[in-house]
Amino acid sequence: MSVRDKVARPAAVAWAVAAALAVVAFLVAAQPAAAKGGGQIGSGWGTPGSANGQFFNPAMLGVDPVDGSVYTGDLAGTTSEGETAKYRIQKFTAAGSFQAAAEIPRFPATGKLASLQGIAVDHGLGRIYAIEGCRVAAAGGSLSCLGFGGKVGARKILVYSTTPEGSALKALSPIELPAGAEEIYEPQAIAVDPASHDIVVLGNENAKHRIVQRISSAGVLGARYTDTADVLKPASGGAANSLAVSPTGVVYTMTGGGTPPSLFTKLYKLPAGLGSLEALASVPAAAGSEEWLNGWESSVEAFYGGPQLAISEDGDTLYWKEQIKRSEEAEAGELTVRAFSLGKGQTVGLWGGGSSSCKITTNSAGLAATTGGNLVVFDFGQATKKSTDTPAYGRKVYTFGPSGSGCKEAVAKFSVAGKSEAETPTGLKPGEAIAFNASASELAGGARKEMVWKWGDGTETVLAAPSESEEAPATANHTYTAAGTYTVKLQIKLKVPLFDNPDVRERTITVGTAAPQFTLKVKKSGNGQGTLTSNPAGINCGSACEAEYSEGTEVTLTPSPAMGSEFTGWSGACTGTGTCKVTMSQLREVSAGFALEKRLLKVTKTGSGQVTSSPSGINCAVTCEALFDYGAEVTLSASAEEGST
Repeated sequence: MSVRDKVARPAAVAWAVAAALAVVAFLVAAQPAAAKGGGQIGSGWGTPGSANGQFFNPAMLGVDPVDGSVYTGDLAGTTSEGETAKYRIQKFTAAGSFQAAAEIPRFPATGKLASLQGIAVDHGLGRIYAIEGCRVAAAGGSLSCLGFGGKVGARKILVYSTTPEGSALKALSPIELPAGAEEIYEPQAIAVDPASHDIVVLGNENAKHRIVQRISSAGVLGARYTDTADVLKPASGGAANSLAVSPTGVVYTMTGGGTPPSLFTKLYKLPAGLGSLEALASVPAAAGSEEWLNGWESSVEAFYGGPQLAISEDGDTLYWKEQIKRSEEAEAGELTVRAFSLGKGQTVGLWGGGSSSCKITTNSAGLAATTGGNLVVFDFGQATKKSTDTPAYGRKVYTFGPSGSGCKEAVAKFSVAGKSEAETPTGLKPGEAIAFNASASELAGGARKEMVWKWGDGTETVLAAPSESEEAPATANHTYTAAGTYTVKLQIKLKVPLFDNPDVRERTITVGTAAPQFTLKVKKSGNGQGTLTSNPAGINCGSACEAEYSEGTEVTLTPSPAMGSEFTGWSGACTGTGTCKVTMSQLREVSAGFALEKRLLKVTKTGSGQVTSSPSGINCAVTCEALFDYGAEVTLSASAEEGST
């Protein structure tokens, strides 16, 4: 919701000083689940109009990440010349009930047109922030508003309480912003650091380099990062226009641009102190392995102040929009939201592509994370000619979640020997070709580029599309050489994966008659120590254990006495002290005996007296030697007779 937009955009969208009637959508944080994180729940809420609780040319978005309150910015009232007179910030509950509003003059005492940019919410301090600016001299050094020309300068940060007074949002003391060398031009985004309560602003400095500026909640300028290398303003387009701050104060921003298949989604992070800019390698890695098609593009911008990047409450998941089809004056576009896990380095959710639900239509739709791992998307439609026109699409507040529906998703499916996934194939035999058919897969408009079948027996078959105009075959045959149970996996790669490639599909099948399984139980007896192992592997224990073996398997058991112990023999399914071989045809039980070895203790006596031992064995009036268990502790006691010591 900035004056710069009115000047910069073509006449066809010049209405966009404040955007159009809104749709706000709630998307549940990504989980690897059906429908890539869920779909739409309920029918939505929101009506167009200029009264409180309605939307009239909205543009901005802010969300309380703790209680879920939604704050929107739009226009209200008219001047005597027919211009919209005020900006308006409205507070709604997460369910859409109007709470309160604040109105800000678009033509303050200076008489010059003011701009308003972004809404950021600090739940801990109970504050709402928005940047107020106007057109100032291009040379800098002054924040005096101009009627036209120059460039947008940030003059102050407006502050409101999140606690309404009746139906009004109470204005608090604004934070004045500096002129001159520290001035912030062309503000792009505003966010709150939940750790320090700092305000974080993305904009430009006088030389037009992107800056990230920290400002304390008391209005003191803190650390500033200046992008002198213009990494955040790439020549290919798609400059950084939004930021998100993690619970630990790490700042994230994103750039885009380029043409597929070249990579044009780049994510960057700055530490809390804003000392350096680091590109996240996990994004290009995932883009390649997951075959991202659209990515963040230069046409998906924050034209009117809506945030374009959001981060989950726990700081793990980042969200951004990707464009399939650009929105036009009177025609809805089509966008998706990607949820990317920083910890896993992979996509964990992808939403969009629905028809009557789960549909995001406007390039500049804002988004923000909220309570419970949800995401709010502010999806307003465009007006056709000017700011007072009614949008040709949009106008609802939608809720999305894991239990919802309506989102597009590519899903792999396959039948086995003519049996669908709801049926169990029978009569499959070794040596005979088995038919696999994936033509029932739901590919969300995509075409099969490659089919990778992994048969579960150590082999695989890869079927590629014969040409650009043809698809990879949906069917394949495979012959198993031996009876058994096999897990078959199918991976489908699409030529145009608008909604990602399908997840790998698995089915477990039984070929032939699987051999019955019998249990071999082994235990140890005696006071000695030792281990028992088996061939084939399965048994490896020192006291008791068991393993399953197929019928007819001959299992050889080997005893290994510990130091100071000896193997004394088998009992149960084996006897004697030789090799134990057990053929599995039923439950088998074997016991192995281990006994401690004996060691001789000799006592030599001179003079007259008696020596005894504990434990008993030595009684040197009679016996001066005895055998004791290996490791036993023997205590000797001497009693001298009269005349001896």
